[in-house]
Amino acid sequence: MQLLGVFDKLTRALGVVSAWLFFVIGLIVTYEVVMRYVFNAPTIWVEEISRMLLLWGIFTASAFVLYNNDLIRINMLLAVLPDPLRRVMDIVAYVFIFGFAAFIAWWGGVIALDVWTTNETTGSMLNIPLWWSEIVIPIGFGLLAVQCVVEIIRKFIDPRPLETKLELH
Repeated sequence: MQLLGVFDKLTRALGVVSAWLFFVIGLIVTYEVVMRYVFNAPTIWVEEISRMLLLWGIFTASAFVLYNNDLIRINMLLAVLPDPLRRVMDIVAYVFIFGFAAFIAWWGGVIALDVWTTNETTGSMLNIPLWWSEIVIPIGFGLLAVQCVVEIIRKFIDPRPLETKLELH
């Protein structure tokens, strides 16, 4: 399944991009703190830009989190189940996540289209078009929905036993 590999590469790349976005947020917020408290010269752009970057970082990383199997779940129950039943439980979870993600992607697309067609802006000094931050919701949740489909396919074609990240001490 070459298509799965292509989407895996895209997902990993978006994970790296998201990590860099969080790094940039740290840099510009540090810059703001220094400018505000050391030089008494606060900026007008850091808060709004960092919020926008945070949205993009979070939503573009959602598929990467699912790809790495790092979503919150109860591994204690899964650890005692036989492998075929764990596989079924994972598929059921992916179907629910897919349904939620597809709905949010669709509804987020409706909202993003609305703010784009009405030319809404943030109303701040930067007056950034609002669709810049709204469009990430359908993109991020759309990628998450596609990743759910990829993971479901992977459960059917990968015969290896499932791993659980359960560590009991």
